[in-house]
Amino acid sequence: MSDKFVRWIPIFEESGIRPKVTDEYLGFKKVNELGYNMGGCYMYAYDETGNIANEIPDHLDPRVVYIGTAGSTTHRGIHSRTADFAGSIVNGHNQKRPYHNGMIFRDKFGIENRKHLYVAYYPMGYDLKQETHDAEVELLTERKEVFGELPACHGSYTPVVTRRELKDILLSLSKEDAEWAAEFLVDELI
Repeated sequence: MSDKFVRWIPIFEESGIRPKVTDEYLGFKKVNELGYNMGGCYMYAYDETGNIANEIPDHLDPRVVYIGTAGSTTHRGIHSRTADFAGSIVNGHNQKRPYHNGMIFRDKFGIENRKHLYVAYYPMGYDLKQETHDAEVELLTERKEVFGELPACHGSYTPVVTRRELKDILLSLSKEDAEWAAEFLVDELI
């Protein structure tokens, strides 16, 4: 499956600024005629030499720090995930909804090292979801079998929830579930 990744491209320019994200830059059409964003898998790699830009992407490359996926919707796609990741590195907790793996990169490698980040996309199509997640599971499973762990910026699967996300979650609950959640939080946290 690693031969389906198009190419490594820089997430940031040498100056630390994001390049203009066009279809040409990405290597695929971001949005189709029906308004669906490209879905598929993506990988981020950290390479201080910059040589990775000339190499064929491989999910088993030790420089890969994250493997993710995005289904195809009219709101988001694989290119949107990179914007979330990059924004979280630059803005940290000042970003409206910080992206967990971007925060891990920020902590492990430092904001100043963002210029050494590359992305490789595996565009899988429009108006699909489950196929992309199945592909991600396959990539991560093989990666874990080879290295014994997930890439550096995966962190734990413990979700990081911002105050706004928690508020949104609580407001979406039924009265009965909200009462249970409040009781649980009081019992567990106090």
